[in-house]
Amino acid sequence: MKKKGLIVLLCSVSLVLGACGQGAGDKYAASTMNEDSAMDAAGAMDYDASYSEETADMVEEEAKEEGESSNSGKDSDYSQKLIRTYDYSFETVDFDKSINYINEQVAKNQGYIEESSTYGKSNRSAYMKIRIPEKKAEAFLKDAGQIGEVIQKSESTEDITLNYYDAKSRLDSLKTQHARLLELLEKAESLEDVVALESHLSEVEYQIDSYASKLKVYDNLVDYVTITINLEEVTQIQVVEEDGFLQKIGKGFWRNTEDVLDGILSFIIFMITATPYFIVLGIIAGVVCVVVRIFKKRKAKKPNRKGDSELKDQVK
Repeated sequence: MKKKGLIVLLCSVSLVLGACGQGAGDKYAASTMNEDSAMDAAGAMDYDASYSEETADMVEEEAKEEGESSNSGKDSDYSQKLIRTYDYSFETVDFDKSINYINEQVAKNQGYIEESSTYGKSNRSAYMKIRIPEKKAEAFLKDAGQIGEVIQKSESTEDITLNYYDAKSRLDSLKTQHARLLELLEKAESLEDVVALESHLSEVEYQIDSYASKLKVYDNLVDYVTITINLEEVTQIQVVEEDGFLQKIGKGFWRNTEDVLDGILSFIIFMITATPYFIVLGIIAGVVCVVVRIFKKRKAKKPNRKGDSELKDQVK
């Protein structure tokens, strides 16, 4: 019975430590924690239906002390976690040279091309998604102008610091539970205890792998800057210059004149291409006119016949 009570106490400590280790910043981590807490509680109930208030207070106090010590260690290693993304659009008259230059710069800065695609035959275009180490990104971006004429560029930063350390805290807590479950498994004597501990141990190992994978993804996104490049091949690069007042008026006038001429040309093209429809409509209109005329003639003859009959009656 003493061993059984020890098992209950240690499982309860693992449950409370697991619940204290998780933050409230990550929805995914929060939902996982709720499921884990429910399973931990169910596992604890397998050993005993309840435990005394004195035991619960002792477990809570121990969890608080260990949680504070783990938090202080985490704060000492605290660093901001940022995901940086850059988007560039270029025009180039030498498409192959630009592509080769990009490949050379990626290799030079110890990066890699995560995604790449090329379109067209004459006026070609390319899309590349590049990952460059965060420390090398500045050097890569500094020489980006040699790829071609920069048409558009943008930068975005996402702060995942809270989510990162929530996941890390949860992982540390799960590892603590894993170690204590192994200790309990070595001391378990009954088959019922072994089965329950192994089931709980399997679930904890699954969650450890899940959070470890999540942290690896976070580390990759933080350690490597993402740079997307859209490259367009052109025959001549047009340098955009700021127009003056008179130039803006002149360009506006000619632009509107071109719009009017385009409208007239479009109307003429429509009239020519729609000729078959007009022919059909003309035939239909002609048939209708003929029918109407015939109907009017017949209607005009009927009163004359009636007038002739009346005239004949008068003569008689």
